[in-house]
Amino acid sequence: RKRRTLSESAVLGNGATKCSHSCDIPLYYSESDDSEEYIESSQTVFITIILMKKKFHFYLFIYIYSDYATFNVDMQTDSNHDTALTLAATGGHASLVQLLISRGADIEHKDKKGFTALILAATSGHANVVEILLNVGANIEAESERTKDTALSLACSGGRKEVVELLLKRNANKEHRNVSDYTPLSLAASGGYVGLINMLLNAGAEINSRTGSKLGISPLMLAAMNGHTAATKVLLERGSDINAYIETNRNTALTLACFQGRAEVVKLLLDYNANVEHRAKTGLTPLMEAANGGYVEVGELLLDAGADPNTAPVPTSRDTALTIAADKGHHKFVELLIHAHAQIEARNKKGCTALWLACHGGHIETVQILVSHNANVEAEDNRHVSPLIIAFRKGHLKVVKYMVRHVQQFPNDQDCYRFLTTVSDKVHFFIFIHFFFIYLFFIGGQGFIFPSFKELLTKCRQCIEVIVAAKDRQADQANRAAETLLQLIAKEVKMKNCCCLSDCRS
Repeated sequence: RKRRTLSESAVLGNGATKCSHSCDIPLYYSESDDSEEYIESSQTVFITIILMKKKFHFYLFIYIYSDYATFNVDMQTDSNHDTALTLAATGGHASLVQLLISRGADIEHKDKKGFTALILAATSGHANVVEILLNVGANIEAESERTKDTALSLACSGGRKEVVELLLKRNANKEHRNVSDYTPLSLAASGGYVGLINMLLNAGAEINSRTGSKLGISPLMLAAMNGHTAATKVLLERGSDINAYIETNRNTALTLACFQGRAEVVKLLLDYNANVEHRAKTGLTPLMEAANGGYVEVGELLLDAGADPNTAPVPTSRDTALTIAADKGHHKFVELLIHAHAQIEARNKKGCTALWLACHGGHIETVQILVSHNANVEAEDNRHVSPLIIAFRKGHLKVVKYMVRHVQQFPNDQDCYRFLTTVSDKVHFFIFIHFFFIYLFFIGGQGFIFPSFKELLTKCRQCIEVIVAAKDRQADQANRAAETLLQLIAKEVKMKNCCCLSDCRS
């Protein structure tokens, strides 16, 4: 009954996160199911209850402290191996942390993730708790189990300025690398924390952070990639290598910023004369990276800075910025490149033009822009497949409807129906497999891929109807033109005959 009353007093605290209870009533504690010890009523007992709400769950932590000597202050939770000290440090409860330490709590205990009380306090930004732990000798270089982060690493990652300042004063390792090979400066740059960047650099942190690096990714690259303009500017002003590249993929700060579409950062990097034609290991230039993402504003900045829209294609695929943008359906970027005089008939390794790739992807707006700028509507790839045929095979009805108004050469009916038969056979095969599993293994068969083939079959049939109708119209027009021509010829012959007859009579 006493215990129930105590719990109710905590829950009925109108949302209070912490309440205390002092008493001299009989209380018991137990370290196992088969043992229970009595706390003598003559002792002063303080109970601190911390009520935490996390999503849909309530966590009730009850801390009991007294002069009773046999308490195990390092008892752990089953789930995360938390102790009273790690929980108190996480919550920033400085007085409770001091009390637990005075009662012999293990300051180097690690929870399930390998976090010590110091790491947890630093991560949460509790500078007062961090100072308490450091004053009693907590290991400032303790690392988490999986990520190998230190207190300084995680404080920088979370932008905990007061904690970082304190740790630097205590000579925390500024060049420690976690499992991702990131230094504290790299983590601060990744988060865009300008104050921390200046603080670390003033303390002597290596600005390029590349010595001994597995990847060679610099703080500047991380700041640029994540779009932190102010952080990027600080790093540039303080001498960061603007054209440094990652060892494995040869990406620079500029290519990474273009890949992510960070227009403001790209402008800043170009102002500092970043190499606009640098190629990553993929063979992509910054303009190609922007084309891949369809970042028009970035593309405009690069072109204004002198990027060549007709630079040598990607060595492996022979793609250009235009074919890349067309393949992705970025019609505004395609238009930008055309206005910059990109070669509209450039072909990749498979012989595909920008128009062919747009038809393949069903990108109707891109198709319309390319055709309006006189792209060759009959340009076949290396397998002699035209843009219209590939649009038909992919079931892109809108593209087929548009293209039949511009092409002169239509696919052979026999080839169209042969492809239709192939798709139909696949549909029947997957239907058979579907019912085979239903009857043999009594499963629902949901999630089978044959519905996608059924949809493709339907769309291809609609495309054939459009193509056949267009061919019929073309044939009618040709017949009418032929009839008109024959009539004109007949009329000319008749006129010549009349002239000859007149000459004979005269």
